[in-house]
Amino acid sequence: YDVVRADTLFLFMITAGLAAIPRWALAGEGIRGHGRIAAAAAILALSFFCKQTGIFYVGLGGAIVAIVAWRRALIYIAVAGVLGLGGTAAANAATGGWFWTYVSKIHRAHDFSMDRFWRSYGYILWHFRALTIVVVIALVATLVVYIRTRTLPKQCQPLLLWSSAFAMSTVVGAVGWGTEFAHFNAYMPAFLHGALAAGAALPALAACAQI
Repeated sequence: YDVVRADTLFLFMITAGLAAIPRWALAGEGIRGHGRIAAAAAILALSFFCKQTGIFYVGLGGAIVAIVAWRRALIYIAVAGVLGLGGTAAANAATGGWFWTYVSKIHRAHDFSMDRFWRSYGYILWHFRALTIVVVIALVATLVVYIRTRTLPKQCQPLLLWSSAFAMSTVVGAVGWGTEFAHFNAYMPAFLHGALAAGAALPALAACAQI
């Protein structure tokens, strides 16, 4: 346990998977193209075995594939399903049912506080005020430019990716901290993806200002 860091490994897996999908979904032809999507699906599906909230990012990855390259959505669903469901079934069979007891039943036995869930949004979004404000301003500017020109500047695409991840991670953090015995490490994905979204907001704002 001194070597394994589940939180940071989880952050690496979900961030790498999400970063790869937009590029890999549009790259390659035939088996090579499908192989790249399969690899991204594998990274995100395996993140579930690091932390159970990885299932949220499998869904987000699927939504991104459906938007940017919907013809490859089937291979994404197939690989994520085989690894996620098949891996769970295999692990459960190998441990005589203890795998599912540890990753699901014990957690569902904990109380859930809706008060802590809703307070989490303030704790996350208003902890670094400048971060949230710059992301919101950049999203508004991107929307205005899109409405006026009916085109999406290339510089705005990373903003959409990481602001979507930021939104998902904020929900994940709220769900995590709402669970009994949870600590503020539940917010780690939100602060990481929020930082990436704020970084992506700067070139997006520059592009929108030029237009």
